Amino acid sequence: MIINLATINYNLMSYSKEGKTVVFVLVEEELAGMFALADMVRETAKGAVAKLKAQGIHTIMLTGDNKKVADRVAKQVGIDKVYAEVLPDDKANQIKKIKEKVGK
Repeated sequence: MIINLATINYNLMSYSKEGKTVVFVLVEEELAGMFALADMVRETAKGAVAKLKAQGIHTIMLTGDNKKVADRVAKQVGIDKVYAEVLPDDKANQIKKIKEKVGK
């Protein structure tokens, strides 16, 4: 099997920029293919965020996902601010910082 590394690299970079996770398939230690995975955003999430924004609520997403994935999801849903790559043990601390910043 002839593998075009330039094409693979281009696809890898493109998928990664889109916030997708790339999975490589090996057969007997040879690259047989690749595919990309992405979180699917539910229509109900878009509607819920739209309702919050209609009430003047600034929306924030706090997630452990990497920044590219979080930004892609936030853009699809319409979230105003993203805090990504936050470890579980640090989430409560990050919420305190956000509250201090907005004065609530």
